[in-house]
Amino acid sequence: MGYGPFFAPPFFPPFFPPFFPPFFPPFFPPFFPPFFPPVFTPAPVFTDATLAVPTVGVAYSDAVAASNTTSYSVISGALPTGLTLNTSTGAVTGTCTSAAAYSFTIRATGAGGPADASFSGSPTGGVRVYNGTTWVRTVLYVYNGSSWVVEPVYVYNGSSWVPGA
Repeated sequence: MGYGPFFAPPFFPPFFPPFFPPFFPPFFPPFFPPFFPPVFTPAPVFTDATLAVPTVGVAYSDAVAASNTTSYSVISGALPTGLTLNTSTGAVTGTCTSAAAYSFTIRATGAGGPADASFSGSPTGGVRVYNGTTWVRTVLYVYNGSSWVVEPVYVYNGSSWVPGA
């Protein structure tokens, strides 16, 4: 009468009732399945939700940062023309090519959910031109021999030349 490898001692088989399956002894009662408490992942929190104001025609590099984040995205509005968002690092880089006002929202997404930060403003620099009604800010384009490029405008602030108008 064989009960399998778990019933090796010869004195066990006569004492076990016949309804016990052969795999019973390794799971001696009481058998409880393992309990794993739920894991709560915290939502992202912005640790740096500020961006410097871009200057038209000047290289720009800044970043937002959030804890517990896997990606960043622009969910409303648009970055200033010429700037891009790195969706992995939150870096905003490029050269602003427009003096137009901007308004956008960046979302940080993680396993615990999303977090949003909003930004708005107007780039500095550019050239002010009177359009017949009001003064408007625009950019300065210069032909470099092969293409038109945006050039920064510098003003003297009393001690040094700085980008801006």
